[in-house]
Amino acid sequence: MKSLLLALLGIFLLGIATPKETKTVHMKIEGITCSMCSAMITKKLTPLCQAVSIDHQSGESQCTYETGKTNQDAIVQAVTDAGYKVVEIK
Repeated sequence: MKSLLLALLGIFLLGIATPKETKTVHMKIEGITCSMCSAMITKKLTPLCQAVSIDHQSGESQCTYETGKTNQDAIVQAVTDAGYKVVEIK
């Protein structure tokens, strides 16, 4: 029993100690006219990204994501699926 607990503790600690690699994609999105537009895009990006920031006045956005879970292409596709167009990626 003691060995099992130690093994489980080790697995748990390895999961916590392993840093996740993240990247942030900066995008210019065309067609955003109001805060509701930003909210619609944010709703699509939230399952993919750890953090989402969209300025509806400028169309500038940032999305921080875990590289092992998604990628830049999937993020751009989510914006497209929301009905908007990514016109620039920085």
